[in-house]
Amino acid sequence: MNWNHTPIEQKIEFNFKQPDLLFLALSHASYAKEFGDPEANNERLAFLGEAIYKLTLTHYLYYNCPYLPVDKYKGLLQKLVGGEQLTKTWFRLGLGESYPFLALKEDRAVLRQKRNNPFGSAFLALVGAMHCDRGFAQGRNWLIKRAISPLLSSRLQSISDRVEPITQVKFLGNVLLGAIATDIVYSSLPGVEVKTLNSFYRELTGKTRVTEYKKHSQDLGNDSGKGFKEFLGEKYLEGNESNNRTAFNQMRDWFQQEFVNEEDFLRNAIAQLLKAGKPQKWIVRTVLGYASKDYDAGRDRFHELMDEKGKGKEETGENEDEIVKNEDEIPKNEEE
Repeated sequence: MNWNHTPIEQKIEFNFKQPDLLFLALSHASYAKEFGDPEANNERLAFLGEAIYKLTLTHYLYYNCPYLPVDKYKGLLQKLVGGEQLTKTWFRLGLGESYPFLALKEDRAVLRQKRNNPFGSAFLALVGAMHCDRGFAQGRNWLIKRAISPLLSSRLQSISDRVEPITQVKFLGNVLLGAIATDIVYSSLPGVEVKTLNSFYRELTGKTRVTEYKKHSQDLGNDSGKGFKEFLGEKYLEGNESNNRTAFNQMRDWFQQEFVNEEDFLRNAIAQLLKAGKPQKWIVRTVLGYASKDYDAGRDRFHELMDEKGKGKEETGENEDEIVKNEDEIPKNEEE
């Protein structure tokens, strides 16, 4: 895609290796629909960016505000990730007059006053794009410099005593689990809409799963049987002390390896997508990532995942656009 991304990169002081990610972050759903590609909007990136922003805020509060109780952490997160503050930040960065790309009738000044305006979500999408392009550490550093410190640095106190050490670590672990789960869901299921991503996110972070995580963590160094979120928070802090540039990536990879059966996760996700009416052809190309020329290999992979090895179109009654769905294969959402 040829577009001039230099002006916005200069405004935000962040250069993208993949400018197309930046363009996607700036593409509101109305704009994408206007130009004939309604799925090429920034909603998925905003879904990812919200979790990354929350983790960055929690990271900042843990290290800079040990004197605050967790209730204060929660209040600050709710306020700073709220639409009003995100909109203010977007305009403070000098982006509101031109971005995101819109195809709406209202003027930007009118849109800015609305509760669910496109500016806050564009900021979160930008955060998600930075995370995808450069990784957590560089996105975190940018957020602290350009979004968080301007709001909070003048209010910091020189108090080093930690008032709620265990509760703060648990809170950090809880937000970290949310960010890890969001990152896994986002990267594992390309093209899947946010509503569906949320259901998979809830499956990874629900109480039943967390209980299972705690049990398994006792084989991974959690000898005292701490709650899983406390254990997770402690491991992140240890990793951050060793190398704060790689701590998040290491935690995500460790969690995915130890607690997520990728084959089962993908199988369950595909089953739910089929139940929702997504055709096999779309799943093979978009979710599994097979190009048209490799469709036969992708179809074989699809059947392998769904325990249908060796089945071709003739045996299953499928064509590339239609598929017979077996609802008995659909797992129940554990939170329902």
